[in-house]
Parts: sequence; C-alpha cells; structure tokens
Amino acid sequence: MRIRTETSQHTQADVELAGRFDAHEVPEFRASVDGLIAGGHTDLWIDLGNVVFIDSTALAELVRLSHEVPEFRASVDGLIAGG
Repeated sequence: MRIRTETSQHTQADVELAGRFDAHEVPEFRASVDGLIAGGHTDLWIDLGNVVFIDSTALAELVRLSHEVPEFRASVDGLIAGG
C-alpha cells in the first residue's frame, strides 16, 4: 500500500491510500496517522479512492479513528463518511 500525507499549517491533514489496505498494512497506516494526530492534526481526510481491497481489520482501524478524531472523514470516489 502507498500512503501519501499532506498537512496544512492548521489542524487539517489529508491521507491518500492506494493499493491493498489490509491487516498487514494497518500498523504502517496507524503509525502515520497517529503521528499526524500527535502533531496536532485533528481534522483528518482519508482518501480511499485508489484502494483496491480493504479487509475487516482495516475497516476496524477506520472505525477506531472515527471515534478518536474530532473531525474524521473518509471518502471513496466522492462519497464521504464521518464526522
């Protein structure tokens, strides 16, 4: 999986994922996102438009984030879910 992050000077961070998002990729994703959160980026946009496969472990990670991050949104081809 490829993870690309882009941050603003404020609290927003965009995370774009590409490839397979599964149990093997969750630790790297969690480390990236937790680093953004620790840096004060609490307005997260997760772009799943280029993800070709997602398993239940990866979905559970997105649910975890939706509970922990005040402004969490995930999108797939223009469909947006979250806070």
